[in-house]
Amino acid sequence: MQLLLSSQASTFEKCIRANKLFIRNQEFQMIEMPSGDAALNFIGGGGNIQAHWTAPKGESKNVSALVCHPHPLGGGTMDNKVVTTLTRNFRDAGIGCLRLNFRGVGHSEGGFDFGVGESEDVMILLHWLRRQNPDHKILLAGFSFGSFVSLRAANLLPKEIVERILLIAPPVLRFNFRAIGAPVHPLTIIQPQQDEIVSPQAVEAWVSELQGDKQFIKAEACGHFFHGQLSLLKDLVNQNFVG
Repeated sequence: MQLLLSSQASTFEKCIRANKLFIRNQEFQMIEMPSGDAALNFIGGGGNIQAHWTAPKGESKNVSALVCHPHPLGGGTMDNKVVTTLTRNFRDAGIGCLRLNFRGVGHSEGGFDFGVGESEDVMILLHWLRRQNPDHKILLAGFSFGSFVSLRAANLLPKEIVERILLIAPPVLRFNFRAIGAPVHPLTIIQPQQDEIVSPQAVEAWVSELQGDKQFIKAEACGHFFHGQLSLLKDLVNQNFVG
């Protein structure tokens, strides 16, 4: 069944249809926004999508966030410490946050799909967020492999609904970021300078090629996973992304 059927489709809905995103049914449209933190399940192209909603603290902003985790085959999950740090950042800033397990992780069905199916699943969750809060803009964030998925999904979204994109340690040599095309939304990149997995020099070279609203932040003395440096990551995000 096609994801959206309305003849009065919004730009976002037309965008989803144009990219041929299908799901088994439309049960996700019946899921209401939880009043507090909650486990959620959606249906995507690979089957069940396990997700978790973290409600905002204090006065809520007109923004909703979605965070993508690192590589599933390397042990990445939505409970990764960088992902949960970002989630708490957003929560404390008055921004509700959705995170998901990619295909084949936890209770999410299917298998690793090299960023393609993962991006489709992200689009389904973004559509749900927009259905729940049509006046909210989207903050989309990803760590490592999750940054590739986030950017793929972001470039399918119309400019008017995206607040900003955050990429942390994007693996530009392992995945073809250039094939995604030039980012069409405001972009913040945080790159650890002692990264043992992603080349800081390659990331900086890629960023130098990008046009438009971009912000490149070097996280000095940090490795890929921010071991012992999560407080620094939190400060960088607060100062440059949600502050």
